Amino acid sequence: MARKRNVVQENQYAKEGYYLYKKLRICVTCRRKYAYKNSAQCYECREKRTAKQREKHNKLKVNSEYVEHRNKIARVRRKMLISNGLCTQCGKRNSREGKKSCHACSIKWHEYYIRGKT
Repeated sequence: MARKRNVVQENQYAKEGYYLYKKLRICVTCRRKYAYKNSAQCYECREKRTAKQREKHNKLKVNSEYVEHRNKIARVRRKMLISNGLCTQCGKRNSREGKKSCHACSIKWHEYYIRGKT
């Protein structure tokens, strides 16, 4: 008779192992080398992860269906925020009268714009 897997217990064991290796500054992915500074992974594992993420990002970026889907979601979100009178940048605060963004977001944008100009 096959033993039943206890997924919760396995997850807890994996989590404990992760934090133990992280505390010891050993790579949590390969568990063989020392972790890179300010990271939980060694340099090689970190580079592999970055390469995979870049590859995935580039695939999605090129895929026009995905881009159209994201743009559609953004348009729907923006319309919903405008109809509810909320800021289109943060979606948290009420927008200023006659504008589409709140006072805090407009100040942040202005500071960013000024920094970029100088």
